[in-house]
Amino acid sequence: GGGGTGGEGGLRTCERLGAGALSGLLAQSVTYPLDVVRRRIQVDPPRCRSELEVASGILRSEGCRGLFKGLSINWAKGPFAIAISFWVNDALREHLTGRQS
Repeated sequence: GGGGTGGEGGLRTCERLGAGALSGLLAQSVTYPLDVVRRRIQVDPPRCRSELEVASGILRSEGCRGLFKGLSINWAKGPFAIAISFWVNDALREHLTGRQS
């Protein structure tokens, strides 16, 4: 037994949670600037002509850090939620496919 879901050669529960947390952290870090731009457009739509204009304005006025403002809060909560989602998805899939055979 592997000590969790996954069967022969599968990942243990803690490995699945870790992989989910790491992937969530990476995905949030890469896509976060797009969320910042989206939020700025939602807050003040008339002033925003395009996404590129908003992003370049943030870079001009706040520097690169402006595109990542607030990311640390998401790092604190996001990976846990994503890790649990990955684990639940895998466990349910394994349970359902196990029932079908």
